[in-house]
Amino acid sequence: MASTDRSRKALAAIYVLPQASTLWRNARMMSATETPAQSGRAFHPTSLSFDRNPYGRPLHSLRFMSGDKGKHMQLPAILQGDSLKRLLQGAAAGAAAAMIIGFNWGGWITGGTAKDMTQRSSTAAVIAALSPICVDKFQHSAEASANMTELKKVSSYQQGSFIEKGGWATLPGSDSANSSVAQACANMLSSLK
Repeated sequence: MASTDRSRKALAAIYVLPQASTLWRNARMMSATETPAQSGRAFHPTSLSFDRNPYGRPLHSLRFMSGDKGKHMQLPAILQGDSLKRLLQGAAAGAAAAMIIGFNWGGWITGGTAKDMTQRSSTAAVIAALSPICVDKFQHSAEASANMTELKKVSSYQQGSFIEKGGWATLPGSDSANSSVAQACANMLSSLK
């Protein structure tokens, strides 16, 4: 028996032996034939004490560790008083600086600007595609050389309207001439000869 106690003490020094659970240590044991209702201790999950771990030691929470039952945890110093004010001011200044740098030099754009850029680029693509058709219609007209001389006589800002009036900027499937196509057509014709 003495050797058994000695070996248990040696094992306890090496390993932390688990203690009996609080439920078994503190509770009255029921007899094998007794039901929970007969013992006066009906089993209900909320009636169990869960404030101890399986080894019988109490569970620690921040409330018990702080010693103050009203406060659970204090905020760090940076989030209190003037520090919080400075932190929020720094965050606002950083956000403003990021937006200024991003929109001016970073290539950021708003949705409206992107929509305008898309509209302009699609219009430019249509003009670039339709202007050669206008030039071809002008060059294959019955009086191409006479029209070219008249086009050269007209001032540069009125050349587009001259092309429109001649009907060369009116494309198949449309009723009226496109002024942008007419101006691009006039520019192309002026650069030809």
